[in-house]
Amino acid sequence: MYNKLYSYCFILFLILSVSCSSVEKQPDCINKTALNSTLRWGKMLGGVPTSYKSMNMMGEVTKFESKTNSEVIEFKLDKDTLCNTLEELGSLIIEIQTLNVPAENNLFIEYVNKDRDFFFRAVWDPRYKNDGNEKFNEFYHKLENLNKK
Repeated sequence: MYNKLYSYCFILFLILSVSCSSVEKQPDCINKTALNSTLRWGKMLGGVPTSYKSMNMMGEVTKFESKTNSEVIEFKLDKDTLCNTLEELGSLIIEIQTLNVPAENNLFIEYVNKDRDFFFRAVWDPRYKNDGNEKFNEFYHKLENLNKK
């Protein structure tokens, strides 16, 4: 009787421990209200995004191409890189609170948090250099090279 009870308890314990450990946890730097946020960066032509990458708050980066209308998962960031990237973006948004330089060809970075009704987009012409352009351009190229680390 006790052997069966112990066996059932042990099996239940194993099932619970395996199922609980296989669920991916959100990174510590992401609070619950930011979990559904998205970071996008890419190129615009005539004010319309033509190709961009999108990162969710679990660090999954997908690439979108308007020519083929396709979206492909490219890679996944580790939690430290994800948190450092978001911290750097937050500092940059605070430092340069607006950047909108419309042109025929633009680069852009946007952060969207629908749960908090927050939208930030920096748009600049990569041909020109000024303080805001250079800092966002530098961050843009860091984003482009995240999978090359």
